[in-house]
Amino acid sequence: MTPKTIKNDLSIIKTWAQQNVILSSQETMDVLQWCEQQESILNLALRSPIKIGLIGGTGVGKSTIINKLAEKKISADHNIRPYTNKIIVYQYKDFAPIFDKNDPLTIIHHHDRKEISHLILYDFPDYDSLIPDHRQMVQQYSKELDIIIWVTSPEKYADQSMLSIMPTLLQSSENYCFVLNKIDQLTIEETAQIIGHWNILLGQSKISDAPIFAISAIQSNEIIDNNDFQTLKKWIFKKRKEHEIIQIKQSNIDHQIRQKTQQLRQQISDQKISDIQKKIKKIHSELAVFEKNRKDDILELLTSDAHLSIHQYLSQQSRFLWPVGLAFLFIRRLKQNSGQNRPQKLSPKIPEMFLKSIDRQVNLMCKHTPFQEDQISLSEIFDNFINHYQDAKQIVPYLGKISKTQSFFFLMRQWIAVFVPIIFFFIYLGGGLPSDFLDNPVQITYGVMFLLNIINRFFHIDGLTAMFSLMIIETFICLHIAGTWYNRMSYQTNHLYSNLSNQVSNQLSGSLLNALKPLEDWVDKAQRDYQSLVDLSNEEA
Repeated sequence: MTPKTIKNDLSIIKTWAQQNVILSSQETMDVLQWCEQQESILNLALRSPIKIGLIGGTGVGKSTIINKLAEKKISADHNIRPYTNKIIVYQYKDFAPIFDKNDPLTIIHHHDRKEISHLILYDFPDYDSLIPDHRQMVQQYSKELDIIIWVTSPEKYADQSMLSIMPTLLQSSENYCFVLNKIDQLTIEETAQIIGHWNILLGQSKISDAPIFAISAIQSNEIIDNNDFQTLKKWIFKKRKEHEIIQIKQSNIDHQIRQKTQQLRQQISDQKISDIQKKIKKIHSELAVFEKNRKDDILELLTSDAHLSIHQYLSQQSRFLWPVGLAFLFIRRLKQNSGQNRPQKLSPKIPEMFLKSIDRQVNLMCKHTPFQEDQISLSEIFDNFINHYQDAKQIVPYLGKISKTQSFFFLMRQWIAVFVPIIFFFIYLGGGLPSDFLDNPVQITYGVMFLLNIINRFFHIDGLTAMFSLMIIETFICLHIAGTWYNRMSYQTNHLYSNLSNQVSNQLSGSLLNALKPLEDWVDKAQRDYQSLVDLSNEEA
């Protein structure tokens, strides 16, 4: 992998971190800082010394090895285990101050050997020590290493503790070196057998082509068969070429990129996002049932008697002759007293309690996500909606009006129905019309006689009987017209009530769903972000 490719991968991770909606602000900053650190390491690859660390279990001889490499005793070795409880650092005296860290957990030894001024050696405490801090020190301070030399002994080479700590460190297995110490205790055949078995164990951990040295550090200056100490020493101290140094740094960064993407995948968990999406779908279903159940009574939340209010609104637009108007008022009062068209009053607390339970579900979901919007409150939206539509001015535009044509014909019907009986009443009092009235309607003499007959008979028993009959007939006519119109208004009221309930219910449902829209958008974006991370992780793998 070339530096350009690594920088491109780091750029992709940075872009993802900046645009994602899954990580919290602090987590996003951590990822961005990590990317900058890797870029800095890559840029300083040729200007930084190679850092090589000796890591191993208790009593495998790490301190003896670094003492032999330093050609003096810089790390105490002892038969008491564990003995090394700090990190021993062996470095050139003229290194920049940045490499002389004042850390209470490190002991720095300087040397003036120019032939190894290009590297720094570290001796770490035992990772399998009974002291828990030692394992943490290995994991924390080994982050700076470029190459790890894993040291073991015939007694401990098959321990799982070494294989278990390897995945937790940041170095690529391409930069591993393995040392089997204390072969002075073994025969050549036993050494070969252990190395063969060790290769199998490493292969099972997907580690191959790593150099393995069989040495006896304590007899490093003595000539014994199969002792690779001097070969190991040359391998450690050799002056690596520029492309080798870059390759070491790059392989570690590439390994860390794979680790980082895998870590982010485990941290995010697609299951959590899917669970939120399922819960939102469930809430949608519950709101759909809520809308369906509220369609028939939603208006009763807005006014004490929405049905009657609509009926009165339509009645006020109707044009009545006064006798028909009196009959209409009588019928309406009669109907109201009988309880007709009076729906049951609905308490606003019923839907509000339901919506508050939805609020608790939604905000519990948001609590476990970096969702940045303000707290979602469907019950508050419901209260604001009810308060808004309790204003009659907000409802009137949906009611419509009785058309002028409809109003005109209804008025004409009243005139005809009311005045035709009156005309016949006066004709009856006037003694009827002459047979030639149609041929010569203007007959002054007859007209005078007609009026006199009306006046004469009006107070007669026949006139009073006719008047009483007219009043009964007009009463029935007015009641019939008013009743027919009332029924028509009731039908239109039911129709308007149904339409208005649907519109108000739909608007309420739309307002509630709009409140959930930011969370739904977040889930969709989170799923896309997670899939992008999966694709990036697969590419790295």
